[in-house]
Amino acid sequence: MQRERRGRRANGSDPSLSSPPATDVALDGLADYDKAMTEIDDIIARLEDGQHSLDEEMRLYERAMRLAHACDQLLQNAELRVEKLRADLSAGEASFALEDFDIDEE
Repeated sequence: MQRERRGRRANGSDPSLSSPPATDVALDGLADYDKAMTEIDDIIARLEDGQHSLDEEMRLYERAMRLAHACDQLLQNAELRVEKLRADLSAGEASFALEDFDIDEE
């Protein structure tokens, strides 16, 4: 497959591919989840266009995997919160306060 050369840095990397630091998406709420999913979609599109070096594609893939793992943790946390709310309501508690749960990193 022929790769097209575009504006490159002196080290050969594409400046538009710089992986944003992990702090760009704090992933501590639903808005951050949506931002992460949007970034994952963008990364997939960039990987599919085939215009990047293997090293750049690996950096993008690693970023997407970190984001996907963080999103999975957020979804697990949300599921635990919903389960607790349902249990509290079933037990007759009138409290609707949602608690955060820490999920251990694997």
